Amino acid sequence: MKQFPRFPWLLLAATLGLSACGGDAIESGPAIPIGDTSTFPIVQSSVLDMAPYNCSQAGCHEAGGVSGGSFKIWPNPDPMTAQGQQQLLDNQLSMEAMVNFSNPPQSRVLTMPLQGDGDSHPGSVGFPNTADMGYQTILIWIQNS
Repeated sequence: MKQFPRFPWLLLAATLGLSACGGDAIESGPAIPIGDTSTFPIVQSSVLDMAPYNCSQAGCHEAGGVSGGSFKIWPNPDPMTAQGQQQLLDNQLSMEAMVNFSNPPQSRVLTMPLQGDGDSHPGSVGFPNTADMGYQTILIWIQNS
């Protein structure tokens, strides 16, 4: 039986091991939402896709549309399909980019459409006040995330 010298094999193993651990960027997996994914579909169906808001439709914030700034969402994703589940996840991530989890009322997703307060919303539909059902639905989702 032929024996191989130990040193080169140990050096090779150490080199392979170190190259696997060091320096190179590790690819991360898909983005994971911070907020509660089980209740986000309520926000989607009762605010983002529902009149009077219709945020996801009419060219306002619809994914693939040109208006709506960086807040883009898919309209009416079907949670019973893989594509719809991915669209819900994408929508939640897009919305979370506008959320202040440490101070929910200061979240851009709440201040931007709040009429007469915060940022000016270029669309005609927004929240008339903080008691509005859409505002409260989003606020509760943020607070419980």
